[in-house]
Amino acid sequence: MKKPTPHQTFLVLSMYFGTTAKEREPAFREGPLKSLKPALRNELVDQKVLRTEKRDRKSFVALGDEAEEFVMQNLGAPLPKTPAAGAVLAHVLGRVRELLQTQGCSLAEFAGAKLEQLPEQAIREAYLGLTHGEKRRRIRLADLRRKVAVPHEVLNDTLLAMQNAGQVVLYKLDNTAEISADDEQAALYIADQPRHIVYLEA
Repeated sequence: MKKPTPHQTFLVLSMYFGTTAKEREPAFREGPLKSLKPALRNELVDQKVLRTEKRDRKSFVALGDEAEEFVMQNLGAPLPKTPAAGAVLAHVLGRVRELLQTQGCSLAEFAGAKLEQLPEQAIREAYLGLTHGEKRRRIRLADLRRKVAVPHEVLNDTLLAMQNAGQVVLYKLDNTAEISADDEQAALYIADQPRHIVYLEA
C-alpha cells in the first residue's frame, strides 16, 4: 500500500476514533474532507480504506474493509500541523482512558508495556509465530505486516536493515499467478522491484 499523506492519515484516524456520526461518516467537503483533494480521497477508496455512500442527494464517506489495517500501520505516522489534528490525539487518549478503566490496567503498566521492544524484535516474534518457531522458511510479507503492529515505513526500513546485515532475505514472487492483491499492496520495493517474501536467516 502506498505511503499515505499526512492529510489522508488525519482523515482516516479522525473517522476511526470519532465519537459522533458526523465525525465517523463525514459528508463531502465537510470536516477533514475539506482539506483533502478528491484524488487523495479516491486513492483511499480504491484501497478499500474508505467507501462512499449516497444519502438524500448528499455524498458521504465511511470506513472500508481495510480501515483497521490502515490505522494499525499508521498510528505513529505524521499528521498535518493544524489544531484539528490535536483533536484526533484527544480522541485516542480518551479511548485509552476508557480501556484502562474497564480493563483494570494501571497507567504505569500501560505506559511501560512493550515499549522496550524494538521493531526487529517484533518482526522476529511475528515471523516465528507464523512459522511455528522455525527459521529459514518463506513467509509472505503480507502476512507479516498483519502481525506486526508498527508503521508501514518503519517495518520497511527495519527489514532492509536486517537484509543488509544478512539476517533476512527478501524475495520477489516470479510467478505472477501466485501474486495476490494483498501481496501487491504489502510489497516492499528495492530498486523499483517488489519483494513479496521474507526468509529469516538468523
